Amino acid sequence: MGRERRRRRRRRRRRRRRKEKEKEKEKEKEKEKEKEKEKEKEKEKEKEKEKEKEKEEKAEKPRVRIHPNNHIKHIPVLPTPLPAWHKFRKNLALGSNARVPR
Repeated sequence: MGRERRRRRRRRRRRRRRKEKEKEKEKEKEKEKEKEKEKEKEKEKEKEKEKEKEKEEKAEKPRVRIHPNNHIKHIPVLPTPLPAWHKFRKNLALGSNARVPR
C-alpha cells in the first residue's frame, strides 16, 4: 500500500466518523425537543387542573340571595356584580340585614 491509499482511507474514516457524530448530535437534539414538548404538555395539564379547581372554588362560594321580603341575609364576596349594587353599599356599611332601598 502506498501513501496515497493510506491517506484516502484515513480521510474516508474521518468523514464517516464526522457524519456519524453529526447524526448522533441530531438524534440527541430531537430527543431533547421531545422532552421539552412533554414538559410543555405536562405544564398545560397542570394549568387545566388549576383552572378546574378555581371553577369549583367559585361554584362553592355562597352567593347573595335576595329574598322576596327584600333584605339580605348574609353578605359574602360577590363573584359577579349585581344590578344596582351601588344602592346596597351604604346599607351594607351600616350593618347586615339592612333594608334595601326601593
